[in-house]
Amino acid sequence: MFLKKYNDTDFEILNNWVTDPDTLFLFSGSAWLYPLSFDQLKSFYLANPLRRPYLAFSDDNIPIAFGEIITGDDHSPRLGRLLIGGTENRGKGLGTRFIQLLIQESKKLFNPDLMYLFVLEDNLGAIRCYEKIGFIFDSEIRISENYNGVQKSILLMTLALK
Repeated sequence: MFLKKYNDTDFEILNNWVTDPDTLFLFSGSAWLYPLSFDQLKSFYLANPLRRPYLAFSDDNIPIAFGEIITGDDHSPRLGRLLIGGTENRGKGLGTRFIQLLIQESKKLFNPDLMYLFVLEDNLGAIRCYEKIGFIFDSEIRISENYNGVQKSILLMTLALK
């Protein structure tokens, strides 16, 4: 598996993975609206230059995952918008390898002491994946977002790198 910086020509890859509003909210929160559009993502990344989007590819050059390394705020560097694309690729351990690649990239770019990420409290598959890597919950930080009239708890997880 290898990383490649996401660029505009990759939009259809991501768009094909986001098949419904629930999937979009699960990995992106409320910042993006369903259905995704090229212009929406282009505007988002122009307005948020400290978010570095990446795609992961298999050794056979097949796209597998999307995610961001985020800098410039209180909990950074942070991983965000983590998605294993295509339901057929989920539950196979690819998320663990993808996140490890993003952590390696972050170390190369920023040499941080800690990595952060936020996760929906009820996204148990993602939480198990993050815990396998060594992320732990930060009990101090809990935020929430409204999705379809329901408040969803979002928890901060941290990983010590040094």
